[in-house]
Amino acid sequence: VERARERLAGRAALFVSNRGDPALRALLEQRLGIEPDWATIDHPRALQGIADRVRNGRYGVVLLATGFMSHSHEQIVMDAARGVGVPVVRAAKGRPVGCALAVLRDLPA
Repeated sequence: VERARERLAGRAALFVSNRGDPALRALLEQRLGIEPDWATIDHPRALQGIADRVRNGRYGVVLLATGFMSHSHEQIVMDAARGVGVPVVRAAKGRPVGCALAVLRDLPA
């Protein structure tokens, strides 16, 4: 987790899920040292808005909580991020340890 914190340090993060989860958000802040903006894909307009936010270039990393949304929704967010050179971390269900492992896997040192 400490190595993941180091890789995330100084990066503005967007966490994308299918629902809000204040408890998970607090855990991510505490364990990973980030204060992510939270985006919820709960309808088609939300998905487009999230892609637009990513394309605006204010994020240094996008964390996708996989397992809760369709692959097509994930792909739209990933395409938006890749289009502006923002790394995407696909974290199984968005849990802190899963996020840390995914960060180590997907973000260069």
